[in-house]
Amino acid sequence: MTINDGLLPDYVRIERKAVKHLRLVVNRDATVRLVLPTRASMKSALAFYHDRQAWVDSKRQQVQQHHQSAAQVGGLGRLQLHGEEYTVVFGAAKDAVSHASREVFIRGPESESSQYRVWRNIAAQDLRQRLVDEAERLQVTVNKVSIRDQKSRWGSCSMRGNISLNWRVALMPVSVGNYIIAHEFAHLRHMNHSAVFWQEVARLCPAYQEAERWLKQHGATLMMVRQS
Repeated sequence: MTINDGLLPDYVRIERKAVKHLRLVVNRDATVRLVLPTRASMKSALAFYHDRQAWVDSKRQQVQQHHQSAAQVGGLGRLQLHGEEYTVVFGAAKDAVSHASREVFIRGPESESSQYRVWRNIAAQDLRQRLVDEAERLQVTVNKVSIRDQKSRWGSCSMRGNISLNWRVALMPVSVGNYIIAHEFAHLRHMNHSAVFWQEVARLCPAYQEAERWLKQHGATLMMVRQS
């Protein structure tokens, strides 16, 4: 289906909401939401989309490229930890990891489900220990730690001092992952992103801007790893 035929492509979904302006959103699965004010006409919606179709095509291509790159991060027999590729060895006596040889040992026969399970477990153990170590080093008090499969966030911090981290943080270079941890530590004192918050981030992680640059370049791809 084409705009010229007066129809939208099948990957575009129309939503009517109580908003003032037309808006286009390219989702993580490369589908598109065309958000219309309640009283906006379809004619104006089609014209709006047509004017921005080149932008939509470009963004969808970026998303598809991120998905392709993400699929390469954890193919069967290899996976990523600490920004490095690790070889997976199946049929081991027990599940384990060797950072020295960059190998992950998995008990049982070769399978994607076993690899993913062990990958997640190793990542969770790694992040929990690193958060404890960083809290001790930086003299920060954390109430509770959880490792989750967040779809769009690297971490979060609650008013009670509970910190949650995305398991994919363990896939990043250690310096970038530690910045994510420091970022959440800063939220223990400032539950916002004000100037004083960023001053606290800089105190806890002086090289945070370098980590931010890495995330801008690689974060979107990493966030899509093993997302259904």
